[in-house]
Parts: sequence; C-alpha cells; structure tokens
Amino acid sequence: MRRSLIGLCVLALVLAGAAPAFAGGTINKSNLSPEYMGSFTRNASTDHADVVAYNPAGTVRLDDGLTMNLGLQYLIEKDYTNKFTGQADAYTGTDYNSDEPSIIPGFYTVYKQDRWAGFFGVNVPVGGGKVKYPDGNFTTYEVGQKVRAATNVGIFTDPVLGPIIAPLYPGGPLTGPYDTFTHKIEAESVGMGYTFGGAYQINDMISASFGLRYIDATTEFDGGATLISTAGVVPDRDVPIEFEADADGWGGILGLDIFPSDKMTIGLRYETRTELKYKYDVKQGAPVLANLNIVDGEKVRDDLPATFGAGFGYQFTDRLRGEANFTYYFNKDANIGGSTLREGLEDNVDDGWEFGIGATYAFTETIKASAGYLYTSIGVDPDWSSKFLPDLDSHALGIGLQWTVMENLDLTFAAGNVFYVSDSYNDTSLVDAGIEATPTKVEYEKNIPYLGFGIQYKFF
Repeated sequence: MRRSLIGLCVLALVLAGAAPAFAGGTINKSNLSPEYMGSFTRNASTDHADVVAYNPAGTVRLDDGLTMNLGLQYLIEKDYTNKFTGQADAYTGTDYNSDEPSIIPGFYTVYKQDRWAGFFGVNVPVGGGKVKYPDGNFTTYEVGQKVRAATNVGIFTDPVLGPIIAPLYPGGPLTGPYDTFTHKIEAESVGMGYTFGGAYQINDMISASFGLRYIDATTEFDGGATLISTAGVVPDRDVPIEFEADADGWGGILGLDIFPSDKMTIGLRYETRTELKYKYDVKQGAPVLANLNIVDGEKVRDDLPATFGAGFGYQFTDRLRGEANFTYYFNKDANIGGSTLREGLEDNVDDGWEFGIGATYAFTETIKASAGYLYTSIGVDPDWSSKFLPDLDSHALGIGLQWTVMENLDLTFAAGNVFYVSDSYNDTSLVDAGIEATPTKVEYEKNIPYLGFGIQYKFF
C-alpha cells in the first residue's frame, strides 16, 4: 500500500504535466516557421513554402518549379514556474521551475506549375517540447503531502484500534518518521505531422486547396519519488515509474485564397479534428499505474481540436506590406484531456483564439525586415490548468530578417519573446483531505524567449 501511494505521487506529477494534444493556442503549438515567428502573420502570405502550414491555397502564388524550405525554432529557456502559499513549511515560498530548452524542426516543399501546386510538409502540431522538474512543482507538493501523511499513519496503525500517532510524533501524520520527500520527473511529448495535398488556381481571384495530415504522436514519462526520514528512524522508500503512450490519426485541411488585386490577399484555412487514441506501454511500476487505470495496452482519447485560420495582407507600397492574422481553436468540440488524467477537459474549458498583426519592410531588393505582435486567449481557467505546462494567455513580440542571398536562395532569421499573463487560484485539496488548515494559493508564471532560422531554395 505504501509503495502504491508513493507511486501515485509520482504519477500525478507526470500526468498533470504534459498536454500532448491540447491546442488552445500558439503556446501549445510547435509548427511555427521562422517566417511566422518574425511577424505572427502567415495566414495570408504567399512568398515562402512554409505557407503549406498557414495558407496552403496560396502555394499557387509561388514561382514555378520546386521550392524547399527548412526551418528550426529554438526555445531558449522554457521557464515554467509554480508559486504557492499555504501552510508554512519547508516547501512553501519556493519557486518550482522547469527551464528545459527545445529545438523543433519544420520542413516544407512545394512543386508549382502554371495554375496548380502540389505540397508536402513535416512539422510538429502536437507537443514538441520536453519538461524537466528536478525539484517538482505544486502537484508534487499536494500529492506528496497526502502520500507522506498516509504512509506515516500507516506505520502507526493498530489492527484493532486503527491509526495511532505515536508519542514520539505528537504533531500529527505530517510529523511522523517520514518528515520530507524528494522527487523528479522528465516528460517529453512529440507529435509529428505529415501533410500532403494540392492547390489549384480556379480563376484570377480564387485558388483552393485540399490536404491530408497524418499525425504520429508519442509521450514519454520517466521519474521517481522518495520518502525520507531525516532522523533515520525508518529506511527511505522510493519507486520508479516509466511508461509511454502512442497515438496516430488522420485529419483533413481545406484552404481558400482570395486575391482581389495584386496588392491584397485573403487567406482561409480549416483543419478538421484529428482523433488520437493514446495506447499505454507500461515499462515500470505496473501495479501502481493500474490504480489510476494506466494499464498496458489500454487506450484513452486526447484529440487535436479543429482549427480555423484567416488572414489579410495588403501591399501598401513597393517596400511595405502589412498583414493581420486570426486563428480559432475548437477545443470544446474535441475529446481532450484523456492522456493527462483530465478526461472530459473539453467540458471545463472554452475555445481558444489568437490575433496577430505584423508588417514587412524591404530595405533593399535582397534585405527585408519584419515585426509583429500576437495575443493568445487560451480558454483555460487556472483551476483546470496543467501544473507542468501552465495554460496561460499571452502577449508575444517578434522580429525577423530575410536575406535573399541569390535569386533562388533565401535565409530567414527570427527572435522574440512570449510573455505569459500570470494567473492563480485557491486550491482546497489539502484542506479537504484534512492535512492542512488553510487553502493554498497557487500562482502560475511562464516565459519563453526564442530564436528561429530558416533556409529556402528554389529549383527552377
């Protein structure tokens, strides 16, 4: 029983943390090209092959021939923080952080000929990052306190009289022989997306596209927890937990590009919901995992929600182009949360949306600079947020530079920062369990600086 409780502590840390399929906004999307990261406005763009992910119908506006585009985004330091204040003890008042960086690639290729284009893309629409909490977070504290209390009481349980607090530990179950605990966890979620399709220019004003996307997603968890008796009254107790969850699925992508004039472009895109059933592969801790219905071979749903994107672009002068982006995420219309033990999450969140505005200015025929702003409304109250990957609204600022090295070779650089709006709620779980006397205020903070690099080559 005690080992199961310790294992439940570890498992709760993990499963409250990673949201492999939830797509409430850009902060949880990884298919961001360097071109996008420098302006936040690609839904109406038609200049680079990365528009396969944003304005697929606009691929007919590229030059005839084969265009290949490779991009890398480097999330320099994904700083996720839990702060909480409750019962005064060794854990309260500490910041619990994960600052693991991530490098995420993307690749797009378009073959254009006359009025039609075929395209293929590889990116990461699900997950894409790794978290590493060497000292845990609020979930660790919450579940760890419960496990420690239950274990201490169990040590002093009489078959007839029930739980007894020994005279040596008059303060209650949290002052038993196990007076502290340590824990660590690493989790990584990657869902590769493979998109292929085609676009056709119907007339001088309209082009349309259709594509299919296959997603192959894997989530990995590896961690452990240890209950410690600093006085050495009883031996330390620890247990390892390790498992994977794999899923795959197909979705469709429809696009429409409207260009009333050479100066104006309107791009529309709809991505259908992708049904993802994650199948568990338990490697260690099977008896413990079974207590939370994590059973080898069993499946849970955590879909990628449908998405609608719209963009507007206008060429004000020969040098200056402005664009605006709007993207909407249909979270409530999907079956989400199953792989993070938040099954039915769609009933407790709102749809997400984001709005971006940006501009590109050509200093010379070969050098262009861009800048943009993006606001994201994630649609998740802090009560339902992931403790490991806090779901927070955000403001983002980005700048970019495009250098046409030669007629068929472009280099793109981007840099920026996503500023998340901190949020908090009052957690009563430990009060309800009779372990602490006052509610705990839990505050989430998050910040991500980033760099991007892209290279595009045209085969005429």
